[in-house]
Amino acid sequence: MTNREIWMKENRKNIDNYTDKIVISDSSPLIALNSINKLDFLKLLFKGVYATPTVKEECKKGENGFDLPDWIIIKQPNLKIESLIKGRGWDAGEKSAFALAIQMDAFNEENNINEKNCLILDDHEARKAHKRKSFGVDTVSLRDIFSFAFDKGLFTRVEGERLIEEMGVKTRSFKKNDIMVIFNDTITKNKDKNHEY
Repeated sequence: MTNREIWMKENRKNIDNYTDKIVISDSSPLIALNSINKLDFLKLLFKGVYATPTVKEECKKGENGFDLPDWIIIKQPNLKIESLIKGRGWDAGEKSAFALAIQMDAFNEENNINEKNCLILDDHEARKAHKRKSFGVDTVSLRDIFSFAFDKGLFTRVEGERLIEEMGVKTRSFKKNDIMVIFNDTITKNKDKNHEY
C-alpha cells in the first residue's frame, strides 16, 4: 500500500459526523455525480444542499451541461468574503463555494446556532490550499460521498464498482483509484453489517 493510500484510509470520514450537516458544493462533485445519475446521493445523505450561482452556471457548461434540481438551494455568497479568498489555481466556483461556507458558518456562530456546515470539494489543489489556509470549514470529497452512500446501503459492492467505473469514463474530476481505496476500506469496515456484497 502506498503512502497516499495509507493517508487516505487514515483520513476516512465517519458518516455519523456528517449526515446531519448542511453541505455547500463546488461544481466538480455535482458534475461527477450527475454523470452517473446519482445527484440524489446528496439529498439522501445530508440535511440540506447549497450551491452558489457561479457553481450553478459551471454545471450548465459544455455539451453535458445540466440544470441543478430544485432541492439544491442557490445562495449568493458575500462578495467581500469571496474577494478575500485567494489561491493559485482556484476557479470562480471553488472561491464562491468557500465564501458561502465561511459566510454560513459565521451566521450560525453569530446567532448561537450550534451547527457547522461542510464543503464538498474535489479539486486536489483547492483542497490542499484550503488545508493550508485553515478557513475553519470542514470538507468532504467525492470518495467520502461514496463511502457514506455505501454505509447507508444506497448500493451494493458490485453496483458501487460499476458506478465508479462509469464515472471514471465520463469525467476526469477525480482519481478512480482514490475512490476505490476508500470504497474497499468501507466494505471491509461493514462486513459485520447487513449489506449485500
